[in-house]
Amino acid sequence: MVPPIIAITEALRNEHLRQVDQVVKRLIEAYGMLYRKLGAQQAALVAELETLAEGGAGKRAYLRRVEALLQQIEAEVGRYAIYADQEIQRAAREAIDLGLKHAAREVQLSFPQWAQARIMGAFNRLPVAAIEAMLGFLGDQSPLHTSLVDQFGREVAKRIGDKLVEGIALGYNPRKVAYALVREGLGEGLTWSMTTARTAQLWAYREAQRASDVANSHIVQGWVWVAAKDQRTCMSCLAMDGTEHRPEEVLNDHHNGRCARAVKVITLPGAAPLQYPTGYEWFTGLPEARQRAQMGSAMYDAWKAGKFQFKDLSVPYEDKVYGEMLRAASLKDLLGDAAKEYYRKAA
Repeated sequence: MVPPIIAITEALRNEHLRQVDQVVKRLIEAYGMLYRKLGAQQAALVAELETLAEGGAGKRAYLRRVEALLQQIEAEVGRYAIYADQEIQRAAREAIDLGLKHAAREVQLSFPQWAQARIMGAFNRLPVAAIEAMLGFLGDQSPLHTSLVDQFGREVAKRIGDKLVEGIALGYNPRKVAYALVREGLGEGLTWSMTTARTAQLWAYREAQRASDVANSHIVQGWVWVAAKDQRTCMSCLAMDGTEHRPEEVLNDHHNGRCARAVKVITLPGAAPLQYPTGYEWFTGLPEARQRAQMGSAMYDAWKAGKFQFKDLSVPYEDKVYGEMLRAASLKDLLGDAAKEYYRKAA
């Protein structure tokens, strides 16, 4: 049976994830308009490239036309980036507000009803502006703002340009070149902006909760890492699931991470301690076929052979916006060159 506080945490997390999805949906709609606008230019490019090919024009003519189109792509994607930046900034502020409200709600519901009024009378409620000032990634000079407004359009255009030049150099027909332009180049840009929007909101939400926990350390003793345990959950999150942390520790989940924190409050007389089944316990209770599918056969065989421990499946990496984050370890991370043998057997 899931402990009540874990059920509360998961319900609040799902409420926030619905908010996140609404923002991402708006970004997709805006990017769709960009996609359709550039699609007309792409069709014109195909026609022109085909004409150039029929007329025997050289690669210089191709490249001049491509360069003009890339300049337009950079400008159009740059305009989308300004909109995305504004949308993400607004959404992150909403995530801070929701995170603070959820932190208070979770603390309140951690106590029996007869004690809630007294506990919440001593609860410190932080202003949204204070958290916003604390989160450096929301500022105009932050790496997040710079990567969106100053670099996004240029990077998308460069990736598309590289694909186009490669296609021309290899002698691909114009339609294949156009496919690389629209489906791959612009698709990568959309994926990046969606990841950026999701991660900014999730991070702001969790950091607001952390600030609230620290401000209420007379009530909050710490928190427990709670992963969304399903088929999409990575092994890093399962390895961290159920671990206990101090109020000031950062829940440094990876990009797009769905993990949350379940608050641990002071224990009242007669209250039962939190009993939470960990990610390890959940995973080891799955059928072997499901374990292999989720972990990967090579890694599963190495784990069963005792080559590493379950807790080793989460490793840190450095992000220029958020600092240290955690990701799932690869078998090479864990075993070095010895991983090759397990990959060979699994293949």
